[in-house]
Amino acid sequence: GVYREVAAMQRRAWDASAGQIYWSYQLRGDRALLRGPDSRADARRFDPWDLTHVWHAGWM
Repeated sequence: GVYREVAAMQRRAWDASAGQIYWSYQLRGDRALLRGPDSRADARRFDPWDLTHVWHAGWM
């Protein structure tokens, strides 16, 4: 029925986009909120997920 058709369309969309990289804009939000009692809990741990950082680092 219709659910199988929708599932097939979703699968085709997934197959066409497999391997794509999706970047989360939320990781560049208010980085002050990321700080916590653990000194390692800072924004630098998200740099590999920051497209701007990745671009300037020459990884892409």
